[in-house]
Amino acid sequence: MNMQTLSLETLTEEAPDFIKTLGNQHRLLLLCLLVEKGELNVGQIYQHSSLS
Repeated sequence: MNMQTLSLETLTEEAPDFIKTLGNQHRLLLLCLLVEKGELNVGQIYQHSSLS
């Protein structure tokens, strides 16, 4: 097994947990908001979202 294969196996072991985390609608909304707007503080996140 070479180093590239080992890294790929490690990534594929960790990916399902990461994807489950993003499966939450609110977490995904926050991620999309941060990607779109950049760094935001809590007040700014509140203003731009429907989360309370």
